[in-house]
Amino acid sequence: MVKSYLRYCLKAAHRKGFGIHSPFVFRLLNAVFFEKTPYYCYHSLEQLEDYLAHSKSILSHCLKKRVRRIKYYRLLFRLANYNASLSLLELGFDTCLSTLYLSKVNSKAKFISINSEKQITEALQKTVENQSVDIRYSEHLDAVLPSVTDEFESLDFVFFNDNVSAHVLLQRFALCLTKARPSSIFVFRDIHSSLEMEAAWDAIRQRPDVRLSIDIYCFGVIFFNTDLIKQDYIVAF
Repeated sequence: MVKSYLRYCLKAAHRKGFGIHSPFVFRLLNAVFFEKTPYYCYHSLEQLEDYLAHSKSILSHCLKKRVRRIKYYRLLFRLANYNASLSLLELGFDTCLSTLYLSKVNSKAKFISINSEKQITEALQKTVENQSVDIRYSEHLDAVLPSVTDEFESLDFVFFNDNVSAHVLLQRFALCLTKARPSSIFVFRDIHSSLEMEAAWDAIRQRPDVRLSIDIYCFGVIFFNTDLIKQDYIVAF
């Protein structure tokens, strides 16, 4: 992890769009990745996080193990808000924050969050206020994933939020890819957690369907906009 982060630091550039010639990517970085607008949900979610952190809920334990700064979870919200996502899928669980922030994108959106931790699923179901969010437990996530994706006509936003092997990640990606459209955004967690995961990230971003990839170390983000010339960026976030 240390070596991969050092490599990232040496390669990362383009902070806030400096040196980027693509107008689309320049606007994307400034209007989404580095946006400082205090969105309506930030304050209420900060209060909820503080409440959960001091509660006796199992989510309190999860929050205490959090390694990512809050800016990454807010970025998930802004990305899904950017393409006005109405169909969202979260695969796996890190802390409850990703689910909470994505649940605030659109009260009318179809959002399914599925993970293999039963107690966490039950706690999240009691915590998330948006009744349109479908939080599910499955001991065998990959066995049910085909039927879950079949519930969507298309997928506007997918967050691959699970600690799985590169092989499993690529299988999940291939399945979700069948539901992608030009405006879709897919986000991958921990793309530099191992050499195997870095190879999987390379395979994902090199696919012809992927028109733009942005590596911010903790997350890898891909876009399918067919109007774009294929581009890959490593951004200091």
